[in-house]
Amino acid sequence: MRHGEKTFNKRNKTAYLYACLSEKGWARAYNLKALFGPQPSPPFRTPSALFAGNYSNPSDCRDEHGWYRTQTTIAPLAAASPGGLDLAVESGTGWLPTLCAAEERGHCRQAAKSGSSPHDYGVCCNTAAARRVKERLAQHGVGAVLVVWEHANIGYLAEELGAPAHELAWPDPEFDLIFALHFRPSGEYLRLERLYQGFTHHTQGYLGPQESCGAVAPLEFEHDPDAYSAAQDELSASG
Repeated sequence: MRHGEKTFNKRNKTAYLYACLSEKGWARAYNLKALFGPQPSPPFRTPSALFAGNYSNPSDCRDEHGWYRTQTTIAPLAAASPGGLDLAVESGTGWLPTLCAAEERGHCRQAAKSGSSPHDYGVCCNTAAARRVKERLAQHGVGAVLVVWEHANIGYLAEELGAPAHELAWPDPEFDLIFALHFRPSGEYLRLERLYQGFTHHTQGYLGPQESCGAVAPLEFEHDPDAYSAAQDELSASG
């Protein structure tokens, strides 16, 4: 799945590409407890292992904990708190060529070219990340793994896990979609299922705050939610 929504400043649109979670992104993160927690919402399952993509980039925003937006998104679910799983998050893997050895990576290309995401290096170290996910899935007692990733790299990771490329289109404005990959006990890939979180601010079972950092939109858009959605859509092709 993709990380939660990001902050948007209409006076600095480039910053959106590297931003931390917005209020809505934080609210989405807390809502993952209702989907994947100890009492999950079908068809979702409680994961036994958690991964968060490592941006490994000083340009990308980190919160007060030093977490990138992928780590922040999964943190409430991982926490040892009501509705949380008390699990460590594996955040050493990612897509940049600096995050894996040359023999562990697929083809890497220069990112930030015209028309592409600044986080799109090709398959690159998604190959090594997929190998690590498979290793965890093969361990005794691990029935499901949840991965929070950067959206330009979700397709690469899923393909390295066995999913066919033609099934992996990810709409640029999309934050609600989840690719659920199914495997045989042997580790052989079976199929891909497209699921949706169905997230709304007041969704039943939502455990996050109802205001302040749980507010749905930044203050400058609080009276014009359509403008906020339009602004995010305008930039989503690049972020």
